[in-house]
Amino acid sequence: MTVRGVIMIQQFLRRLGFSIKNICVYLLILVCSLSQFTLVNAQDAQREKILYENYNQHCSTGNMTACVSAGEMSLTGSGVRKSNNKAVNFFTKACTAKEASGCAALAVEYFTGDRLAKDYTQSLKYAQKSCDKNSADEKGMGCSILGVIYFTGTNVAQNKPFAGLLYKRACKKNNGQACKYLANMYVAGDGINKNLAEANHNASIGCKAGHMPACDLVTVNLTNKLRQSYTINKEPTNVSELVSLSNAACVQSKNSHGCYSVAMLYMLMGDRPTANTYFSTACTLGEQNACYQLGLDKREHVYANTSKADALPYLEKACAGNVARSCHLLGEIYANYDYELGTSYVSKEVGVTKNDQTAAKFFTQACAAGFDESCHNIGLAHFNGMGGPKNLGKAIQIFEKSCEESLNAGACLNVGQMYSLGLGV
Repeated sequence: MTVRGVIMIQQFLRRLGFSIKNICVYLLILVCSLSQFTLVNAQDAQREKILYENYNQHCSTGNMTACVSAGEMSLTGSGVRKSNNKAVNFFTKACTAKEASGCAALAVEYFTGDRLAKDYTQSLKYAQKSCDKNSADEKGMGCSILGVIYFTGTNVAQNKPFAGLLYKRACKKNNGQACKYLANMYVAGDGINKNLAEANHNASIGCKAGHMPACDLVTVNLTNKLRQSYTINKEPTNVSELVSLSNAACVQSKNSHGCYSVAMLYMLMGDRPTANTYFSTACTLGEQNACYQLGLDKREHVYANTSKADALPYLEKACAGNVARSCHLLGEIYANYDYELGTSYVSKEVGVTKNDQTAAKFFTQACAAGFDESCHNIGLAHFNGMGGPKNLGKAIQIFEKSCEESLNAGACLNVGQMYSLGLGV
């Protein structure tokens, strides 16, 4: 912090009425905090600089893996000024010395174009060098990117079966991404015979190698398999396997879809408490349908002695995420009204203050998102005068639209009755 900055803070604090003594104390704390923060950053930067210098030194003496590490640090600007050209020099030196990871690094960078200009010709050349049977491609990176090149037909004739062989070679070296790509091929039968058992096998290898999208695929596939088995046999199978894999795909990877898939299976098996544990994690991670399930459970299963307000935060989060059925449920809660019967519920929405305007807002939001029942409820609100004066003309417009576009039986019936009674027409 500059001297001018300190003076400006001092003047600001004096205008607020702080004494000179207190100002000095606050400034001392502020300066010490900033100094400590700066010191920590400086220490981290110094450690990175020393690490880069060590890699650079070892590279100059013939350690090619050190050259690759120095190249990575040059790309990211860690411990040294960022320089793509310097990174290419390090990788090229390693690749020329038959260090497969150096060739693979060049192949990946030239293919993705994230940090180097895209050059598919160069990418193919270096991927082939890295994946060569005589190279020590210990992590399978070269074969994995070469598989992507042949699978997509990028700058080569597309050859999906050959891509599958390359993915297999990389997966055997525990390249998690290649295992995931291979599993996808087995799931879809794309370039290879469809085989869900092989898909799960390869995805499991990728998951154990730490590639979390592979964990997600395993969990989803197994969940679907167990759901089908449970639906047919009415009893769960391989639940212990599910628990093990769900821990990887949900807890460790923080994958919202994996958590939600596992939760739905536990709900199918009737274990709602365990399901809610996974729903809660999925909701926190951004899976809005999981938030809806939590809100629905709190609303439906606690009528006896718990406020329905407990459900609102979950339902509102899901509604904000465009889960239309959650917006509709919020409308019902705030309305506390049976639109079909035209009567209030008896103490149904305990702990939630009736608010017809808020109910209308949520019904309108759900209707706009395509939830027809909410559209119907808006029509009924106009018909019964809920949240405002009766408007039979508006009611029949909504009923007609709901009847024609969504074939809503209740709306069609209301249209017929209103025409027969001459209401709103």
